[in-house]
Amino acid sequence: MFEFGLVDIRAIHSEVPRSNFPEDDIETLADLIIKAEGLARPLILKQDDIESFSVLNGHFEYHAASRAKEKNIEVAEMVNAFIIPIKSNGTEAIVAQQMKILGDRSQQAPVPVVSSALIKTSHSKSPESLTNLINSFETRFRNLQEEMWRDRQSNDHRLKTLEKTIVNPQDPLYLLNTLDEKALGIRLARAKMPKPEKMAKALCTVRQNQEGERFESYLDLLAAIKGKKVGLGEKRLLVLIDAWSRA
Repeated sequence: MFEFGLVDIRAIHSEVPRSNFPEDDIETLADLIIKAEGLARPLILKQDDIESFSVLNGHFEYHAASRAKEKNIEVAEMVNAFIIPIKSNGTEAIVAQQMKILGDRSQQAPVPVVSSALIKTSHSKSPESLTNLINSFETRFRNLQEEMWRDRQSNDHRLKTLEKTIVNPQDPLYLLNTLDEKALGIRLARAKMPKPEKMAKALCTVRQNQEGERFESYLDLLAAIKGKKVGLGEKRLLVLIDAWSRA
């Protein structure tokens, strides 16, 4: 059975080397991932361990997403994926059969561009069918944009709700505003944040430059760290808030 979720790109590895794919194509898709703030076609991953995943389908997309993370970690730190859990009860074999039938296009060479003259002489694709295909892709892309916009609105709502409901000394925003660098690094490590000491140092530096040396809200925090190499984006902040709220 599949699970669907967001996975830290650093926890994923692929057995297909990046050199198998044209670098220009990787750069182009990476830029599009950043602009759309997500991958249009989710990866298919096998969970190897608690925080380790291997790519079963979507090797090209993985390398492009990894490049997008290198360019903009705030937007591309997580990637959407279908996940086959460790105890999959034969799901991996079934997925392998599907991929054999469908074909793993991400591992093949790029599809050659068909000239306009060839399109005109082809009997397999009429102008009407090509137009319908283009319209279909445009519709799917618009639907994806709307879905991503709804997700962003939902995340903003969750942040605002958390700000109103968490008011005890263990309030994550309170901790982010009061802990020193060492204590903050320990807390981030317990929440399994990547490079917690580096993240703590960056957060303390940004905090010192805030008015009153504190973040007024989670949205204020996100605005303050935007464009800075803190390693803490919107999605990872939600994970951190959830972990500290349960502590």
